[in-house]
Amino acid sequence: MADPGPVEYYYVGLVVVLATWESAVLRRIPIAALSTVAAVSLTFHAAGQLGGQALNALSLGWAAALALYLLSASRTEFRSR
Repeated sequence: MADPGPVEYYYVGLVVVLATWESAVLRRIPIAALSTVAAVSLTFHAAGQLGGQALNALSLGWAAALALYLLSASRTEFRSR
């Protein structure tokens, strides 16, 4: 295997784009980006203690929460223009 270890760096693109959008478009501190970093860190630190199903549920849980936030924020931003 080329990369058998944790792959936290896969989320760097998401965090950079999210932080840029929050800073440039919403003109605020990148709260969602920081929350995403915390969720990714929690997920990978919990990987050793959780089983596969619980880890998947944790990952899907924060990803769904982020998706709902992005949908809500983008709709609000679109309406304000």
